[in-house]
Amino acid sequence: MTHPLAIAGSPTDAPLAPPPAPLTTAGDTAAHGAPARLHDAGEWRTVDARVVRVWRIGALLGVAALTVVAVAVLVLARRSMPLAGAAPAVAFLLALAVWRAVAVPARRHAALAYRVDEADVRVRRGIWWRSLTVVPLARLEHVRTSSGPLERAHGLATLTVQTAGTEHAEVEIPGLDAAAADALREWLASRAGRPGARDVG
Repeated sequence: MTHPLAIAGSPTDAPLAPPPAPLTTAGDTAAHGAPARLHDAGEWRTVDARVVRVWRIGALLGVAALTVVAVAVLVLARRSMPLAGAAPAVAFLLALAVWRAVAVPARRHAALAYRVDEADVRVRRGIWWRSLTVVPLARLEHVRTSSGPLERAHGLATLTVQTAGTEHAEVEIPGLDAAAADALREWLASRAGRPGARDVG
């Protein structure tokens, strides 16, 4: 389902230029995170494959915390609850959580793609329930990049585009090369709200 995002912007008359270096795929990123080559505007792109490792580490850290809590509960409840009955159930749930932490990030990465051109930013995502979000450049209000500790350690960043007064007022593209995300942020910010950026509805 497509969700056009409507916001107000400040019009200018400066001409548009084709998008620069941030428009890269994961396979075109050099070892130190610098974009290796440019792509034509309008191509669908996957995010950097390093984000799979970031997602897995984050999920496994969550599983580790859950394990500590589960063990603590079992120890505290050992007098009122037979461990022989509760331990297998807890072990199964933890094993399921570990499987999800390892398997889901790769599928999530495969399902996530984005496209940038002179009209809009499009993001498609979802493993089971898939969505397509469209952000017209003429309605773009704010663009920012951010990164947590794991992202910074892997040279990645998340690009966030914001609109106002719509259901999907904020759209994120995680797993971008940090330098590419910064360059794309500047390119989009310079074109936010321009009437020359074609509105797609």
